[in-house]
Amino acid sequence: LYCFRVSFSLLLFLSMVDNIKSENSGNNNESRMRVSSGEHVVRVRGLPWSSKEEDIRKFFHDCSDIIGIHFTYSKEGRPSGEAYLEFGSADDVDKALRHHREHMGQRYIEVFMSKRSEMEYVLQRSGKPFGLGTMENVVRLRGLPYNCSKDDVFSFFQNISDSIDDVRFGQDNSGRASGEGFVRFSNKEATERALDRHMEKIGHSFFIL
Repeated sequence: LYCFRVSFSLLLFLSMVDNIKSENSGNNNESRMRVSSGEHVVRVRGLPWSSKEEDIRKFFHDCSDIIGIHFTYSKEGRPSGEAYLEFGSADDVDKALRHHREHMGQRYIEVFMSKRSEMEYVLQRSGKPFGLGTMENVVRLRGLPYNCSKDDVFSFFQNISDSIDDVRFGQDNSGRASGEGFVRFSNKEATERALDRHMEKIGHSFFIL
């Protein structure tokens, strides 16, 4: 056992050094955990249903390393307005979160921190896109008569029916017609002309586009 006389000022100095080491160690551990966990995932909510990957990348323009964009869909194949984004770094996640409640067009977008486990769970249970691939030049119809057929849709859009590539109808959980549908047009001009038919009638029902 060795005993030494140490001044109070030296003890105070040594104590301060130990505290600084502890704080730095804690910060380094936290940083390592954040980087090594690979949890560079955010959830985005409030997207326009016609959003495409390029719209997402433009919205998060200051994020340099978006490595995955995953849209989610309802059981009927409708876009949910939500997506999960994977980033290559924690720095990009921080930048993405700063866009919370900024606007994409007329809609404000919510951005939340997420986890890979949550993303995988949701994507496994997400519906599949409505069979129309990308949603470019696709018009969503609501308020359709439940007995509406593809011929009815072609007749409704008779002036631009030659530009219709595909028509799909939504179904509820029981497999019955939901009153919704999607129409893909071959070009942007026809899509815009279709949108001019908003709130017009087919039979006794309104088309809402």
